[in-house]
Parts: sequence; C-alpha cells; structure tokens
Amino acid sequence: MKYIYQIRNYGEVQTLSNVLIIDEGKILFTCYLMELPYKDNKKNISCIEEGYYTLKKREANENGSRFSYPHFEILNVYKRGGIKWHIANYARELKGCGAPGLNLVDIDNDGNLDVTSSRLALETLWYYLDDENMLLIISG
Repeated sequence: MKYIYQIRNYGEVQTLSNVLIIDEGKILFTCYLMELPYKDNKKNISCIEEGYYTLKKREANENGSRFSYPHFEILNVYKRGGIKWHIANYARELKGCGAPGLNLVDIDNDGNLDVTSSRLALETLWYYLDDENMLLIISG
C-alpha cells in the first residue's frame, strides 16, 4: 500500500495542499490539491478534518457518481460522504471535495491561486496509486 501525505495551508477562500505519494521511502509524485476553507467540517462548504483516511479509486460513473472519468473517493469521513478528488480549477467548483493540479496560478485574476492541469494531475495520481491507499491529512 502506498501512502499519500496531504500537507495543508489553510486560507479564507480555499485550502491549498502539497500532496506527496510515497512508496518504500521514495517520493513517486507530488502535486497540489485545492479544497474549500475549513468551516467546522460542514457539508458542501468545508474541507474535511485532518486525519487518516482511505483514498479509493473509483471508475467513471461508479456507484452513481456524476463523474464520467476515473477519480478518487475518500472513505470513512466523520459525518460526511461522497468526498472525491476530481477535476476542477477553482474553489468555487468544489462542494467539499478536492481538485488536484500541477501548478498554482491565479487563472481568473481574482487574487486567489487556482490549480492548473487538473486532469493531468488526476490521471498521474491514478497511474501511481493502488486501488486503496492510506491518506494522511495534516496542517503544514
């Protein structure tokens, strides 16, 4: 099982993280992850709490998912469900999920950093990760 470390930097508009995939002590891949700010773990408006989770691969439209492409689901989230890592560029596109990206850029000139190359980051995560992986989310 590979381990994923998500190291967060909280903000008022969004939470930006560094994600590292580690296998046998070696870093295989790094990217960014954008989430909503932390607002007491409230559904649709907050990122989830820090802690250990299982990150599971989900095929396109699996279990009634609205995503038509492979993505990831975070399991065993306290008082929450359906938390995914999926393609997005802006925090306003998220409802409690996360969007991976390869770079941080203010795409729309609103003063907030956005993630770029989200599809490529998600596809690369898919390539490196197993069906189920241990995810540790911590503050940076």
